[in-house]
Amino acid sequence: MLKNNNPGNIRSFVINGKYSKPFVGETLPPDIKPGKTAGFRIFKSLPYGYRALFSLLKYGYLDKGYNTIELIFPRYAPSSDNNNPGSYINTVEQMTGIKRNTILKTFEDLIPVVKAITKVETNTTANDQAVKDGYNLIKGFTLPDLTPGTTQPEENPDKKKKIILVSAIALTLILSIYAYNKRNTKYLNW
Repeated sequence: MLKNNNPGNIRSFVINGKYSKPFVGETLPPDIKPGKTAGFRIFKSLPYGYRALFSLLKYGYLDKGYNTIELIFPRYAPSSDNNNPGSYINTVEQMTGIKRNTILKTFEDLIPVVKAITKVETNTTANDQAVKDGYNLIKGFTLPDLTPGTTQPEENPDKKKKIILVSAIALTLILSIYAYNKRNTKYLNW
C-alpha cells in the first residue's frame, strides 16, 4: 500500500490559511497551518489517488499547453523542490517508450505516464487495477465504498440538472414536431 494512497506524491497547498480545493476522494488533514505547502495529499483509496493524478496531469498540464513529457516534468517535479527534471524526463521517456516531444492529448495517453510517475515517486510498480479504477473514476464511473462509516461522493447535481433539462427540451421538440405533422398531414391526404 502506498503512503497516503498518493502514487504521484501530489502536494497540498495552503494559501492565506485556506486549503486548496481538494480532489474527489481526498481526505483533508486534521490541522491545516498557513504556509505555501502542507505536505502531501491523502486519498481514501489508491484509485482515488490515481484519479487525482490523471486529473492533475490532464487539466493542470495538457490542457494548459504543457503536453509533452519534456514540458510536464520541469513543472511537475521542479528543481526548486530538490528534483532533477532532466533525469525525470529521461526516466519517464525510457519507462513509457514515449518520446519526450510527443504530444499527449487524452487520459488514455497518460496511462503509461501515470505508471512511470508511480515508479519514480514511490519506487513501487503501479497497481494496474488501481490505475484502471482511477481512470474509470475520472471518466465518470464510481467505485463502491467498502469502508464502514464513509459515504460515496455524490454525483454532480449540476450534471443531473443539465441532463434533465436537455431531456425535457428534446421531448418538447419531439412532441411539437409530432403535433405539427399531425395538424398538417390532413392537407396532404388528397
